[in-house]
Parts: sequence; structure tokens; C-alpha cells
Amino acid sequence: MKRWLSLWLALFLTLSPVAYAQEEDGGLWYEDQAIALVQELDMLIHDESYGSLYGIPSIAGDLVDEVRKTDFSAMPQSALRFTLPNIDGLLSFVLSQSASSDGSELSEVATKRILDNLPFMLVNVLNGNEGTDLIVLSSVYNTSKTFVLPDGFQNAIVLLRYPGDYWAAVSFSQTGDNTGTASACFVKANVQEAIDQLTDNLGGKIMYALLFKETVYD
Repeated sequence: MKRWLSLWLALFLTLSPVAYAQEEDGGLWYEDQAIALVQELDMLIHDESYGSLYGIPSIAGDLVDEVRKTDFSAMPQSALRFTLPNIDGLLSFVLSQSASSDGSELSEVATKRILDNLPFMLVNVLNGNEGTDLIVLSSVYNTSKTFVLPDGFQNAIVLLRYPGDYWAAVSFSQTGDNTGTASACFVKANVQEAIDQLTDNLGGKIMYALLFKETVYD
């Protein structure tokens, strides 16, 4: 979790808070897409035949049982969205993280690939800090959708909060000239601890309001 927090903190410090101002029209396109994908994800994790194809009962059966305790077919308690604008600060951050142990750096193609998939990559970092079982789970139980970019689209991540020990995360990335991909998987609810630490380190409630858009459903 500390590694994940450091990664996010380094990222946010490269960006201007003004860049995170959310749209004023109250649009919930990201949230609506995220909820629909996670409801599909709920059906997937309850499909015994699907899990058996990947050997999940013997590999991560206990974890599947834990995740199933949460009803992801229902509306979430709330959705927490933050966007990742395509600005120079993002590129500087990626390049600062790209040097390998032998001093070589990422190619231009690789750097662009990371930028294009940064939301998905950061969700993977989150799950990677929780152990191999969750990595296995998210590699098998995930859903995705390709869409035409809406006006004003920015790469983003939406965290859907549910009662219990697990939430869902949906990443939104531009993957073509006019298309994007949304990908959903499960995450542990203790990500809230990292969000709290992050906003405390960046200035508390005011910075939280600038970085995040929260929609409460209950």
C-alpha cells in the first residue's frame, strides 16, 4: 500500500490542481458506464463453469467466496472518479519512472503505450500490492468495453464503493483515434486508506474536491 501511495503522490505532484476541475453539467457518463460493467462482472464471478475453466476453485477459491459476499449487481454506495489529463506533467512523470536498473530508458513507443494505458496500469499496481491471489482474480474476472469517445473525454478511473471488503475499479483509456476502452475489476476496499493519506498529504478537503468527483447513490 505504501508503494501505491508513493506512486500516486508522485503523479499528482506533477499536475496542476486546476487540471482536475470536473465538468459543471453534472454528467455521469463515466459512472453509468462503470456501473454497467461491474454488474456484468458480478454475473461473471458467480458463473461456476467460467471459473472452473481457469482452475479458480483450486487457485483462489477462498478469495472468490469473499468477493461474492458483496452484491455487485446492486447500485454502489458511491462512485469516486478522478481524471488524468493528457498534459506535460503526465509525460514528465512517466519518463521519471521509466529508467531501468541498467540506466536505459523506455522507447518513445513504450512511453506512449504507458501513457495510453496509465489508468489500467495504476489499477494493476493497486492489486499487485495486495498479493498474487488478487492478481489472479483480476486477470480472470474482468470485463471491458470499447466505445466511441464522448466530447471532452479524458483518461480516468472510477472506484465504485460497496459495503464489504471489496470494491470495483473501472479504468477509462483512449485506445484509438476516436475510441476508448473501459476495463473493470475488483479491488480491496482498503484503497480508501490510501485515498485518505493522499488527500491529507496534498492539502485535505480542498484538494480532495479538486482531485475527485464523488457521486453518492444511497
